Amino acid sequence: AHGPPPQSTGTFISRIQPASVPKLSIIIPCKLGTMAELDGRKIVVLEHCLQSIRRSIPESDIPTVESPDVETILVLNHGDDSQKANRIIQKYDLQGVSICDEPGFNFARKCNLGAAQASGEILILLNDDTDMQTLGWTSHIISLLQEEDVACVGGLLLNSDRTVQSCGDNIGRNSAVHYAPDPVASSVGDAMHRYIADHETTSVTGAFFCCNKTTFDALNGFSKEFPNSFQDVDFCLRARSQGLRCLVTPHVRLLHFESVSRDPRVDNETLAVLRLIHGPLITPFDDYSLYAYEKPVVSVFTLTGVRYYFARARHKIVTLVLFLRVYISSEPRNIPSILKNTEWLVR
Repeated sequence: AHGPPPQSTGTFISRIQPASVPKLSIIIPCKLGTMAELDGRKIVVLEHCLQSIRRSIPESDIPTVESPDVETILVLNHGDDSQKANRIIQKYDLQGVSICDEPGFNFARKCNLGAAQASGEILILLNDDTDMQTLGWTSHIISLLQEEDVACVGGLLLNSDRTVQSCGDNIGRNSAVHYAPDPVASSVGDAMHRYIADHETTSVTGAFFCCNKTTFDALNGFSKEFPNSFQDVDFCLRARSQGLRCLVTPHVRLLHFESVSRDPRVDNETLAVLRLIHGPLITPFDDYSLYAYEKPVVSVFTLTGVRYYFARARHKIVTLVLFLRVYISSEPRNIPSILKNTEWLVR
């Protein structure tokens, strides 16, 4: 299927139609009763998520790519009430089941437990602190996962104020960060039009992580080495090392309230393990200069912030000095490292 993009930018939407409509398993690691604030009102995170799923998948008498067979699997904390969770699933007219995890929070284990329980051909790993914004979003996911060399697919994540949170992860310089070159979701994003065109990314965030079950099983799911963070990054780097691609489609959009049910901080030990395992793939420099399209937001009250703002101030001072050197001087000046000895900059 083909369709025009939202802006006249020379990009097009191309989709493979599957021979048959696969079943989807939406796996939601969650904790019952978690609350959050959205648009000035309190919401029950899990119920809000399930309601958005129901609203975003149209009802149909027969399975279609926009309305496939879907099962919902809630992977609860050890002490949660699974019977209560089952009633919540039924409340929103969804089919599915809830299961309880072992004691101790472990996000990777929860996802793997849900994947083992799943009967669908496609796994949708979804955070409970999300709100699906795209009607019929399943058609994009099903189509893109028809390509044999695609390991996983993600979407465009938005903050609760509808600014862009992530259109993929930028891996390098010893860490992984969300890539959001422009906060305005209605823009094209960057020079590669990442807000309106499907594109490859180094890593897909685990908040909305779509994968064929056969691929997830072949790569042994999420690694136990990364129990609470970077399990998505590790999976994608392992997939890419085998020649598979990780995609983001901006035609699937969802709100993400970013770790409302757990501590989002990453400890130094986890970072050390990531560098140890994937050191050759985490380069110190960004070959594609993605940083040039993204304005850093750094707190001045941190060591990184002090270094960043000092470097900016130094750059401005050097620029000012060069400007004054050229325009205050009464004679032509030779600019070192730019002009040859026989060339002169004349005012």
